[in-house]
Amino acid sequence: MPAYGANESSPRPTPASFFLVSLGGTAVGLLFAFLLALITRFTKRVRIIEPLFVFLLAYVAYLAAEMVSLSSILA
Repeated sequence: MPAYGANESSPRPTPASFFLVSLGGTAVGLLFAFLLALITRFTKRVRIIEPLFVFLLAYVAYLAAEMVSLSSILA
């Protein structure tokens, strides 16, 4: 008899969950890339802060994907 509260489902990931995680991480990355494109569009006069936005939004995309259990490497 299984222990109280034991899950009967298989702990192995399915191919569908692989595609969900990988495509979700890619979508998060594309969302932040679009946001970065909009931000850098308006920083033409102050080019010194563009690298700051690039590194900051790349890290925020990584953290956002990690928080929702998506592929943070693809983000």
